[in-house]
Amino acid sequence: MTFFDSWRYSGSESSCSRKCVDMNVKNYGFKSLKEALNTNWQLVSKAGEEEMTLDESCTCVGTSSVLSKK
Repeated sequence: MTFFDSWRYSGSESSCSRKCVDMNVKNYGFKSLKEALNTNWQLVSKAGEEEMTLDESCTCVGTSSVLSKK
């Protein structure tokens, strides 16, 4: 799972942050890694940093993590 917890943007920070958080929810059902860990998921390992460019004004940045259900 890759949860985007930071972003690079030109223009509106709030718009970019909303897009990145929306990607987390769309992909995994959680807004953040912390939220997933609070709902019976356990961190197994971190695999590295990932970036996803959504458009010319917004790039989401996060860490890929391996989680397992408790």
